[in-house]
Amino acid sequence: MDDKNFWLALAAICGGAVYQVKKNEPLSVWRRLAHLAAGAAVAVYTSPGIIGYYELSKSDWQYAVPFVVGMFWLKLFEAADASIGSIRLPWSK
Repeated sequence: MDDKNFWLALAAICGGAVYQVKKNEPLSVWRRLAHLAAGAAVAVYTSPGIIGYYELSKSDWQYAVPFVVGMFWLKLFEAADASIGSIRLPWSK
């Protein structure tokens, strides 16, 4: 694993942990670990693009991006899923 990807994943896992503590939802340990792993995967793949788009690669704030992605990836996924699900195509019933 690339050293930068390690730090991106670590920041995402920390963000996911903060979100899970804040949410205080009754989840099994395996489900919590799955959420953390999925958040880390999403952050590792999306954070470089976001960091590059906002030109944060030389900034100390670049690791805030995967932290935030780790916290809110599930909310963003649910919002995108609801938006896509509400699109009515002319041939759909």
